[in-house]
Amino acid sequence: MRLLRLHVENFGTLRDYRMEFSDSLHVLHQENGWGKTTLAVFIKAMLYGLPATTKRSLDENERKKYTPWQGGAFGGSLEFECARGSFRVERFFGAKEAGDSFALYDLATHLESDAFSASVGEELFGIDADGFERTVYLSQRPVGKGENNSITAKLGNLLEDVDDVGSYDDAVALLEERRRYYVKTGNRGRIAELETQLQELSREREELIRKREALEAREAEARRMKDELERVRKEHGAVRAQARNAGVLRARAAHLEQRARMLSELEALDTRMKELDARLHGVHPSDEALREQQALLDTVRDAQAAQEALAGSTVPQVRTELIPEGMLESCPKQPFLSRMSAANRELREVVQQEAVMEASQNQAVLRRFPRGVPTGEQLQACRRSIEAAQQTVSEVPVRKKAPVLPILLSVLGGVLLALALLPTGMPWVFLLAGGVGLVAAVIAWSLHGASNRRADREAQARVARERARCERERACACAFLVSYGMPADLRPSDALTELSLLVRQYHEALEQTERDRARRAALLQKKQQSLSFLQSGFRLFGLEIGAREDYRDEIDALYRDLERVQRAREALEERNRLRAERQSVILSAREKLRPFLARFGLEGQADAQKSLSLVRDWETEYRRLRAESDRKTAALGEFIREKGLRADEEIPTLADDGELIARERRLQEEIEARERELNGNLGQTERLSQDADRIPEVEEQLASLEEELCLSRANARTVDLTARYLAIAKESLSTRYLDDMQASFTSFLSVLTEGAPPESVMDASFEVSLRQGGKTRSMEHFSRGWRDAVQFCVRLSLADALYREGERPFLLLDDPFVNLDDTRLTAAKHLLDSLAKRYQVIYMVCHADRG
Repeated sequence: MRLLRLHVENFGTLRDYRMEFSDSLHVLHQENGWGKTTLAVFIKAMLYGLPATTKRSLDENERKKYTPWQGGAFGGSLEFECARGSFRVERFFGAKEAGDSFALYDLATHLESDAFSASVGEELFGIDADGFERTVYLSQRPVGKGENNSITAKLGNLLEDVDDVGSYDDAVALLEERRRYYVKTGNRGRIAELETQLQELSREREELIRKREALEAREAEARRMKDELERVRKEHGAVRAQARNAGVLRARAAHLEQRARMLSELEALDTRMKELDARLHGVHPSDEALREQQALLDTVRDAQAAQEALAGSTVPQVRTELIPEGMLESCPKQPFLSRMSAANRELREVVQQEAVMEASQNQAVLRRFPRGVPTGEQLQACRRSIEAAQQTVSEVPVRKKAPVLPILLSVLGGVLLALALLPTGMPWVFLLAGGVGLVAAVIAWSLHGASNRRADREAQARVARERARCERERACACAFLVSYGMPADLRPSDALTELSLLVRQYHEALEQTERDRARRAALLQKKQQSLSFLQSGFRLFGLEIGAREDYRDEIDALYRDLERVQRAREALEERNRLRAERQSVILSAREKLRPFLARFGLEGQADAQKSLSLVRDWETEYRRLRAESDRKTAALGEFIREKGLRADEEIPTLADDGELIARERRLQEEIEARERELNGNLGQTERLSQDADRIPEVEEQLASLEEELCLSRANARTVDLTARYLAIAKESLSTRYLDDMQASFTSFLSVLTEGAPPESVMDASFEVSLRQGGKTRSMEHFSRGWRDAVQFCVRLSLADALYREGERPFLLLDDPFVNLDDTRLTAAKHLLDSLAKRYQVIYMVCHADRG
């Protein structure tokens, strides 16, 4: 498919805007706020329409959000080319979905075409509007995890939503649960309810339509009756004019007859009032008295209902944990349990003290020296041996004496030789003396070296003897320490210090053992006394419990048992008290009510409420008749005064020739009859009009129910089909779609990463994980730019999978590269160039560097 051109009449901020699209890549570069997203939504609206919704959020209510700001016709047209030909879609939207219009024209013939219905987008692409936004419409919005039935149907009803359905079995269970919501056995479920409501509303609408038809007939009949009444009145006026001149007596007779009729009506009313007065025995209660008696009856009814509720309630059975049933009445009370709790606390304190004494005893020290500890003299001797072993022997030779004589001889020989070199008269004397001096110096040096070597040998012998003595002392000390359990690898001085400390602890432990023996005996006696008291206390409750260190659970159970017994007794007493109170209220109210009913002879009636209602009806009727009698008496007096009639005047005898009088009477009667008939017709017309006015409301309810029923049936069919093909799709999903989508996604991502895509995995919900640093991580761990790049590739791979066969759509890009860096933006532009070879790409951008 390829878009050709569009015309926006009015849509959001756009007004009278036209655009023609290029065949491959079409770039729309406009600033922020121009309406690029509005234009993208307009294209979607031309293909899918704008569904009506009651949501208040503008982001979720596109019909409300994109209503023209400047007014005017809401909509426009879109021309496109597909395998079936070239067409133009014209859509205009009203305030409600019922006001929308749709038209499709064949561009070859310029005639209306039925090649596509109003659901042209779904018929072209096989997906609904939400699926369109997830695939063909590539914006900054992620694909999302939400389920889209049209996408899953497009892929073969095989995709599962990993957030809502964790596994195949869970999915089947959820589908079955959803199917039971729509269809249940026994003609139940939401669809059956909607069908029943539709039938009832259809019957009501048919009845209202019949009433509207009857209304129209009544209105026509009323017009005819008014015309007839007007004609009769005119005829009656003519007859009256003729009879007025000839029959004054006839008019007088008519007045007298009217008076007689009015008197007869008054007599009938008086008779009826006397009958009611007799029933009431001449007593006419006031409204206040009737309300008081009704309040008494309400009091009796409420008290009886409370009694029935109390009679229906049961006192809960006492369930005890420890106390036998036979001991419930004779067992001790709460104060004794308090004493037992105190004794149990003493027992626990004794046990804790014993535990503390056991923990405080240093038995390890006593067990370490089973044969006793060394004495102080032995420790002192060992210390002297260690100190002797620690003495050091100098390895430096004995200090040698300075060679003074050889040095002096050498100096003297040198001086004499120096003098021999001077120009004197006797050089040989000085040479001889110098040579002798030098020879003496050499001999002296030889003797001095021999003496030093002998001194060194003697010093080394002394050092060896000292070292042997120190080693013997050390060995003796180590043997002594090892015999008392000291580690052999420990320094002798440290081992001696530790042994001395252990010896002191040993003596202290012996003294502490003697002190604790007396305390333990006292605690044992106190423990036996507490145990004896507690066990004897349990016997009073009929329980035999062995010796323990803590009886808190048993004592708490006894507390609970006694509290339950006490609550049961109190509940029984409270119920008996309330029943007695209600009975007293009933007797008191009946005593107050009896004298009132006795006035009218109704005190023996079984149903006091019925008797009181009868008295109220009699009194109401009597008051109505009294008011009507007063009104008719006043009307009679006014009639007599108006006509000037005398009280003793009788109806005169008219001559037999009063044909006009008879005719006038007939016409008057006919007028009265027609007026009554007309009034009755008008009353029925008013009622029929009120019913007919409800037809739009009922039709709106019918439309809403039919829409819901259609949606429910479609959903039920979708659930059935999904459940039917889920088992097949479960086995073939990964090989049929995910593998191809994974390969397509990897190829797109390779272009964006310049041939170095990271290792990626796509799951069934279109979620992608990347492997980095040897670990697989979800996209939440990566930057927004990385996520946008991955989402863009996911959408492209989904579009490839959906439209591999059949009609290939266009791609609508609403600035999806806003978060990409320069490198990936350049790669994305190259990717757009390659996509333009397969798809028609409409790219909307607000920055020139991204264009």
